[in-house]
Amino acid sequence: MHLVMLLLALGTAAMLRYGPLRHNPTLSWSEVLFYFAFPPLLVLMTAVAVVCMGYQGQMFGWAASRGSYLLSALLLLYGGITLALRLQQVWLTGRQLRRSPLMEIQGEQSFLLDTAFPYSAQVGIWRSQLVVSQGLLDLLSPEHLGAVFAHETAHHYHRDSFWFLLLGWLRQMTGWLPNTDSLWEELLLLREVRADQTAITSTDPLLLAEALMLVTQQTLKTPFTPLLESVAVPFHQHQERFLVRINGLLDPTLATVHIHQNQSLGLIILFLLALTPLIFIPLHY
Repeated sequence: MHLVMLLLALGTAAMLRYGPLRHNPTLSWSEVLFYFAFPPLLVLMTAVAVVCMGYQGQMFGWAASRGSYLLSALLLLYGGITLALRLQQVWLTGRQLRRSPLMEIQGEQSFLLDTAFPYSAQVGIWRSQLVVSQGLLDLLSPEHLGAVFAHETAHHYHRDSFWFLLLGWLRQMTGWLPNTDSLWEELLLLREVRADQTAITSTDPLLLAEALMLVTQQTLKTPFTPLLESVAVPFHQHQERFLVRINGLLDPTLATVHIHQNQSLGLIILFLLALTPLIFIPLHY
């Protein structure tokens, strides 16, 4: 029975992941998040349930098996190891970045990286810290820099560094599911669009759009700094996606179609369904 539970979870996960972007290329933030995160969470919760029930006894008259138990245990062990390694990587990168000077730039406490590559980000886990490069300071005017800082403040407000650490872990752990990479790329794009739309409540959208264009053009001319490989999303490799952000800044109605949050309650309920396998634990005896 435990093996049947695992196969049902895997089959459901694969079916949900199959072709969501192909059939509807304008999915909202909530929809992309659901299609990306719910399937692996369902598989993980099923593995947790199987391990908790053990390999002895039976459920619904079907005997438990060692094979399903070991498969679930290995999956959870792999998940624990990959999460620990990701946390270690974030900690090591943060320690390395903190060797850079801490400066106050336009009222923001920021670590300044000595690199010509134009870069800014929130680095950390829950309490992220702003990091900027000298190349960004040299490139942008104070007005444009203020718009960029508003964008980074939005990332801090949404706790993106924390949530995308976990989402990145799900991506690494269950990359064998269909459409993992395409959904991940869409999440990264919508994360930036959401931060843009939050930022323009406190800054001029034209300033942010101009800053984005300047940074985009400069990244094509400047080598990527190896230090940033472990912390920077390789958005410079997808220049066409900057056009989506710029269009969203010039016409916010284009962006709100993708990032509206009115489905949050339904999303929470759907994620709670990922815990469904746990209700079978008391039925094992």
